[in-house]
Amino acid sequence: MAYIEDNRIRAKRHAFALSYFLDGKAYDFYIQKVSRNEEEWTLDEFYTELFNFCFPLNYRMQMCKKLDRAYQNDKSVSEYAHELEELFNMIGSIDEREQVVKFWKGCTPIIQRALWRDGLNPDISSWDEVTCKAEIIEISENVMDS
Repeated sequence: MAYIEDNRIRAKRHAFALSYFLDGKAYDFYIQKVSRNEEEWTLDEFYTELFNFCFPLNYRMQMCKKLDRAYQNDKSVSEYAHELEELFNMIGSIDEREQVVKFWKGCTPIIQRALWRDGLNPDISSWDEVTCKAEIIEISENVMDS
């Protein structure tokens, strides 16, 4: 998007401009589906159809199952948050409240207790508040363990 916006590429040329950044299966999609009438493709259509072409039909469902199985376990708070953010981005359309609740419930019990103790609430606290506070709690727990 930045490339298209920064270079002020006209809407009719969007798909063509993006083709320079594709390879493998994504480039096959462009050649097979888009190139014949590229000026008719909107960016939303292009991205949606590209995704559908490159990934199995049940990909989103697979990612939802992976999200359901995601817990902090032995990962750092930062690693766990990053894992969840990647899954949220792949799945799409998950609002911030659901993201916070998933993060909270997946954290270790020590971090969950400390989040409550510090006055946070998964139903009202923001993603940034919860993840930042969880990182601080993790640091304090590691200092105590040392």
